Amino acid sequence: LEELGRRVVQDCPRLVTIDFRECLSLRRIGHFALAKSPVLETVHWPPRLEELGQFVLKDCQNLATVDFRTCSTLCRIGDDALAECPALTIVHWPPMLEE
Repeated sequence: LEELGRRVVQDCPRLVTIDFRECLSLRRIGHFALAKSPVLETVHWPPRLEELGQFVLKDCQNLATVDFRTCSTLCRIGDDALAECPALTIVHWPPMLEE
């Protein structure tokens, strides 16, 4: 699996944690893929992630921290990927971020 499609886990009311660390071939996560997951607190990103789509984590009310530091190949994060996350106070950006 190289790409997680658009809206694939959107509106998931019971999703608290999602762990992609073992998804070694996952390179792209599509638009709105994890959006509107009201109790989502933790996302463990795949190590070879290259691109996040627009609004990926939009409106995740309980998400307080996002850490992309382990994503050494992440170079693109879509517009408003972290929009409307009122609890979000800490974001650790990836080292290769271009846009």
